[in-house]
Amino acid sequence: MLPATAACAGYAVFGHDRRVVLLVQEVVGELDADFKTPPHPHRAPAAAMGMTSPLVLSDSAWLEARRKDIGDSLTGGWRQSALWIKLLVLFSVFLVGTAFLGTLASTVARRAHTWHPAGGWRWHDVAATIDDPVHAYLSAHSAGLPLPVTTLHLLWLASGATLLAMAFLFGGFGARTTWILWGTATVLMVWSGTPGLARPVAAGLTVIAWGLGSIPATRGLSLRSAASQSVIVSKDS
Repeated sequence: MLPATAACAGYAVFGHDRRVVLLVQEVVGELDADFKTPPHPHRAPAAAMGMTSPLVLSDSAWLEARRKDIGDSLTGGWRQSALWIKLLVLFSVFLVGTAFLGTLASTVARRAHTWHPAGGWRWHDVAATIDDPVHAYLSAHSAGLPLPVTTLHLLWLASGATLLAMAFLFGGFGARTTWILWGTATVLMVWSGTPGLARPVAAGLTVIAWGLGSIPATRGLSLRSAASQSVIVSKDS
């Protein structure tokens, strides 16, 4: 899955960049021309072609241009780097970051599952305080639907994770609005699905968790209106 994921991520980041599209088209065109060129079984001798060696390993001008690109990137920074250097760096960072995050998530999940602090408090008990009432609410209000409760519960969790990721990455108005509606519905389901006098505590814990998730979801959002000034310049001034 990693090559396909890298290809999709590369298209999402660079697919709308005209320079990248032209570069890919040029590379594909050169490869296609190489494959369509008929082979030459009878080549001229090396001496007749003016070469001192029958095998040319590389083009010195091309190597010099690439060396200059690397030198410019080292001295001028990211803005002065060539496009192929940026693509190589971003692709490498993406692969390393994916492997690192996967290893980190697996380690944290394993440690959290096996860690039992003093007093009997466990991580999954906190999640169950929010998740179990949602599951109970869906079980009580899904009679007659063709989807089973397990599928509805999974869809609800997946939709929340997707909305959080979209609101964080793209910051769209629709994603943030739907995330707020999803959180409000989750709080109401926890309130309805929690029995007895524990409803305020479970709903409050849900609001805290939802608020923590709303911090990255609403990043960059400001309620202040942008101040604008009008300057009128006349001919007499």
